[in-house]
Amino acid sequence: MQHLTQYRKTLKLRVFALSALMLVTLAVALFGDRILHQLNPVVLGFLRGVCIGGEGFACIIGIRYRKALHSDDALQRMYNAENDERMKAIRAKAGIPVILITSVCMMLAAVAAGHFNLIVFYTLTAAALAQLLLSCGLKLFYRHKL
Repeated sequence: MQHLTQYRKTLKLRVFALSALMLVTLAVALFGDRILHQLNPVVLGFLRGVCIGGEGFACIIGIRYRKALHSDDALQRMYNAENDERMKAIRAKAGIPVILITSVCMMLAAVAAGHFNLIVFYTLTAAALAQLLLSCGLKLFYRHKL
């Protein structure tokens, strides 16, 4: 039972972090053209699209976490799913945390480089998407293999 109270605190912290992320992405999506007016319109549109997509993703995950916080049974199921050894091994083989971080960094670099050169923007974005697709493919492959 001790692990569930600790996990409940972890989920509350995650909900707070997701709420902060949603506020930042909403601000960039709404006011990005005023703040980042010197960016290329293609790059600004891409940034706005990523922000709106991140907003939706954070909203869905936040709703799942909030539902789990209100039900001990759902909290237990989420805890078990998150701490499943098989899924941890699959995520590790697919490089889930590292690939996600490097892809986000490449997207940020693409937005920064898009101010100077549009070809570099397209290249970095394509490379980040290729990394994410490869990681997703590896995860699906190892889900069926392991």
